[in-house]
Amino acid sequence: MDRHHVREYLFNMLRKENWLKNVVLKLVIKLFALTIWMSVIITVLSTRMLQHLLMVHHNNNNNQH
Repeated sequence: MDRHHVREYLFNMLRKENWLKNVVLKLVIKLFALTIWMSVIITVLSTRMLQHLLMVHHNNNNNQH
C-alpha cells in the first residue's frame, strides 16, 4: 500500500465515521425530543388527574355538608 492509497483509505474511514456520527447525533436528538415530549405529556396528564381528583373530592365534601 503506498501513501496515496493509505490517504484514500483514511479519508473513506473518516467519511464513514462522519456519517455514523450524523446518524448517532440524529438518533440522540430524536430520543432527547421524545423524552422531553413524554415528560411534558406525563406532567400534563398527572396535573389533570390531580385536578380531577381534587375536584371530585371537593364535590364529595360539598355534597356531604
